[in-house]
Amino acid sequence: MIAEQLLDTIKAHNYHDTLAMIAYNTTFTDSSIMNLVKVKYAPFTEPKLVIDGNKVESPTPDSTIFKNNINAARLVTPSLNLYLGAQAIATEGTVSLRIVNVDSLLELDSVFAFVAVCQDSVEGNYKHGFNYVCRNLQYYPVTAAFADSTEDTLTFTFASPYPIEKLHAVAFIQNLKNSSTEYLKVYQAVTVPFISAQP
Repeated sequence: MIAEQLLDTIKAHNYHDTLAMIAYNTTFTDSSIMNLVKVKYAPFTEPKLVIDGNKVESPTPDSTIFKNNINAARLVTPSLNLYLGAQAIATEGTVSLRIVNVDSLLELDSVFAFVAVCQDSVEGNYKHGFNYVCRNLQYYPVTAAFADSTEDTLTFTFASPYPIEKLHAVAFIQNLKNSSTEYLKVYQAVTVPFISAQP
C-alpha cells in the first residue's frame, strides 16, 4: 500500500520525463513474472521499491530518498537510446523497441531488454485502484554494438480483455551479469501509452 502511494506521489511530482514505472503486484501480476522478480531481487519482502536496480526496503511516506535518486539519475548520460511504440486490441498487444548503442565502453555480456505491458486503475483494496500493474513481461539479450542499433517487435497475448486506454508499455535495459560491478543496473528506460489498433 505505502509503495503504491509513493509511486503515485512521485509520478505526480513532475517526473514524467524521468520515470518509467512498473508495479509487480502479487494479486494481479502473473506468478511466472513474480517468480522472475523474486530471483532478481531475493530475498524478496514486501513492500519494496527498486530504482535503477537498487533495492529500497520498507518505503515510508517520506519520499525524499526516492526524489533524490531520481534527480541524480537526471544528470547521468544514458548509454543507450530507446524508441518505443505500442498498439493493441483488447486481447493482444504489439510493442516495437529500437535500441541505439551510444556508449563505446558498454559491455553487452548479459545485458537484457525487458518489455512490459502495464495497466492503470486495476481495482483492488486500495480505494483508487492500483496503477502501473505489470500484466505481461518479455525479455531478450541486447546485441546492438557501439554506434549500431537493433529493432525488435514483440507480441503479447492478454489473458483477458484489457482496456486499451489504461495500458502502457515500459521497456528497460538491465545488466544481469552476477560478477559485474554493474549487476542489476538499469542503463535506460522508456514508457509510452498503447494506441488502439481496432479496425
